Amino acid sequence: MLCAAWALFTAVRRGTGGRTALAAAILIAPLGWFFWFVRVGYRAGRWDGYFRLQERWGSTFDGGGYFHSKARFLLPAFPLLFPLARALATARPRAAYTVLGAVVLLSSAYGGYLLLVWKYSP
Repeated sequence: MLCAAWALFTAVRRGTGGRTALAAAILIAPLGWFFWFVRVGYRAGRWDGYFRLQERWGSTFDGGGYFHSKARFLLPAFPLLFPLARALATARPRAAYTVLGAVVLLSSAYGGYLLLVWKYSP
């Protein structure tokens, strides 16, 4: 949905076509989640059945504090890394390797901590 919105913004700014299809994509994109939310609620017999199911799985949002939710919730945030990827693609190799090496070390340390120390499911 965000990608289509960005494409629509640039299409309007440049005056190019395809605006109707992009606007339709923005409207259609969240429908899959919405219908899944409604289906789970229907099957659970409650309008908030989706959230109750998440609580039974141990995945809740507490309004702040520590976020130990499931990794699947990080997928919508993945496009936020595109600007970093673009910057690394144009950076000097030494800078790119330094940044990537630091990211690998930090994510490995965090993954090891979750695997060996943290008592809850990551």
